[in-house]
Amino acid sequence: SPSLPQPPLPGVSRRLHSKKTQPFVLLLIPPVLFAAGKRENPMWPVIASCVPAGIAVGGISLLAPLVDIQGTEQAVASPLVYTPIALGLILAYTLRVVAPP
Repeated sequence: SPSLPQPPLPGVSRRLHSKKTQPFVLLLIPPVLFAAGKRENPMWPVIASCVPAGIAVGGISLLAPLVDIQGTEQAVASPLVYTPIALGLILAYTLRVVAPP
């Protein structure tokens, strides 16, 4: 079985592999650009977008193997599904703690 490529930074876990985090971060760019265009603090739009972005990436990661029809049993329990959702929740609550009122 082919192994996953090594993470770009040493010490970065395979759980935060770019296949999971890149789509998540790409979905957070529009709220930052929107807030920057309005000259507002981008923290609150990012907080509001973390959980939906995680759910969207997790849903897409779940649907991709189902379309392929091979290995659908493994797709539901895959970390590709749950890691973006967990990342969105953790990031949303962490940013709430450090965000200015």
